[in-house]
Amino acid sequence: MIWLGYFFIVILIFLNFVLQAGEVDMRLFRHLLAWSIILIIPFYFMSRENRAATRTEASLAWLWILLRRLVGILGFVMIGSICVALTIKGLDTGFSWGGVASVIFSLFMSFFILWKCWYGEGTSRDFSDDRPSHEAKKRRYGWK
Repeated sequence: MIWLGYFFIVILIFLNFVLQAGEVDMRLFRHLLAWSIILIIPFYFMSRENRAATRTEASLAWLWILLRRLVGILGFVMIGSICVALTIKGLDTGFSWGGVASVIFSLFMSFFILWKCWYGEGTSRDFSDDRPSHEAKKRRYGWK
């Protein structure tokens, strides 16, 4: 039931945002509602952990991992492009420790985003159980 409370809070926040001008912008409301539904998917999976996976849940899990990996790849490419741009700028302007730190940070963040979007996040919030958690989800939902 946690996800239901989350959904209610998100809808209230979005309604407040939409109604600030005194009138409802239905186009914005539809977009915000769609995003809130997308953001609630992980809470749906958490609420069903102790039950057998249904076909609907397996389909949603496949859609969720596809979306998550797409976002991860795009984030990796975007931050990797920033890293390349910082390197080229550093080559043009000369050496600086700030530039080196920016490149290293960009590389770290791009790989971090790719890892978290590819494997997801385990229960301990560190890297040690991301892959085992992902493997358990693969078995649960029948992914290859």
